[in-house]
Amino acid sequence: MPLPTPFDSVIDQFRPERATGWGSITLLIRNAGTGESEHKEELWTAVLLTLRETATRVLATFPNSSIKNPDELISGVYEKLQARMGNDEISDRHHFFATACTHFRWAMLDELKKRRVD
Repeated sequence: MPLPTPFDSVIDQFRPERATGWGSITLLIRNAGTGESEHKEELWTAVLLTLRETATRVLATFPNSSIKNPDELISGVYEKLQARMGNDEISDRHHFFATACTHFRWAMLDELKKRRVD
């Protein structure tokens, strides 16, 4: 059995009754899409650890990048993810993390293109 992460208690606060069929992150994504800052903060608190791990893996695939910190990569795609949630383009947690990964890779490719032009 995996060890609990520090965010398990945060996630458990928002875990719905399973009769709804939605997980806690999916509900947070839906709530954050309303644009209220309270809901956005709850979502980012719940997903930040996973986003950092993912950003670290993406950075490892681009060893010559000038971006070294995963938080720098996350902050670069934050507004794009917020806009997509506001437009109801993200449907659930899997879609959210897949979209984040795609934006991480695009950001890294854009950074490499800029370095080649310079």
